[in-house]
Amino acid sequence: MRKLMIKGQAGSLEFSNFDEIKSGLVSFISTKYQDMNYEEIGYDIAYRDKEELRKIKRIFSKKRLELKKIYTNPYLQVESMLKDLEAIVDKPLKKANSYVERNDKLEKRNRIISYAKSKSMDLGDFVKKIVDSPAFFNQRWLNKSMKLPVIYADVDDIIESSIRDIHSIKAMGSDNENVLLARYYETLSTTGLKNFEKNISKESTKSSSETEFEKVSEFRVKSEESAELCSKLNSKFYEVKEEKILKIFISKKQAEALFKYMKFEDIEYEEVDSK
Repeated sequence: MRKLMIKGQAGSLEFSNFDEIKSGLVSFISTKYQDMNYEEIGYDIAYRDKEELRKIKRIFSKKRLELKKIYTNPYLQVESMLKDLEAIVDKPLKKANSYVERNDKLEKRNRIISYAKSKSMDLGDFVKKIVDSPAFFNQRWLNKSMKLPVIYADVDDIIESSIRDIHSIKAMGSDNENVLLARYYETLSTTGLKNFEKNISKESTKSSSETEFEKVSEFRVKSEESAELCSKLNSKFYEVKEEKILKIFISKKQAEALFKYMKFEDIEYEEVDSK
C-alpha cells in the first residue's frame, strides 16, 4: 500500500483580544440590560433591546461561520475522497467479517451446548433432553456482549429449574406421565400442564371405554374389490397408485369377520397400524 500524499498545513487560530472583548461585553450587558423589567417599562423598550442585542450577537456568529467555512471546506473535500477509498474496502471486508461472525457464533453455540450436556454426567441422561429442547437455547447468548461465565450461570439455572419441574411432574403420579414429560421437554415450562393433564386423562378414559366395543384399523388392500369392501363396511378409502388405503371403524367381532372375508376372497392386505 502506497503512502497517502495529502498536502496541507495544520491551521492555527489566535483570538488575541478575547479576554478584553469578553470583559467589555460582560460590563456592557450588565450595565445596560441586566436589570431590565420589561413588565414595567413595556413592549417598545423590550423590542428596541431585542434588536440591539441581535445585532451584537450577529457580529460574533457571522465571524464564527466565516472561519468555519474557511477552515472546514478543505477538510470536507479530502474527507469525501477518503470515504470513497473506505467504500472500496468495505465490500470484501463485510464478506469476510460476516463469515467470521457466523463461525464465531457457531463455535460459541457448540461450547455452550457442550457445557450443558456435560451436566448429564452428574445429573442424569434427562439433562440431554432438556438441552435438546427447542426452548433451551437463548439466542441472546450469541451476542458479543454475553460472556461465557454469565451464559454458563444461565445454563445452570435452566437445568436446575427444569430438574425441579421434572421431579414435580413425576410426583404427580399421573398415568400420562410420559406424555406430560414429552410436552414439558418441548417448552421447558409447567404453565398449563395441569389442565393439559386433566384433558388427556378425560380423553384416555373415553378411549378406554370405546375400545371395548370398537376397533380402529388401517389396511393396505391390494385388490379391485376394495371399493366393494369399503361400501359394505361403510368406510372411506383413497388411491395410492394401484393400491387402496382404508381406514375402518368396526367392532372386534366385525374385525374378525373382515379378516375371514378378505381371506375367503383372496384379498391381499397389509396391516399398517392398529390401535
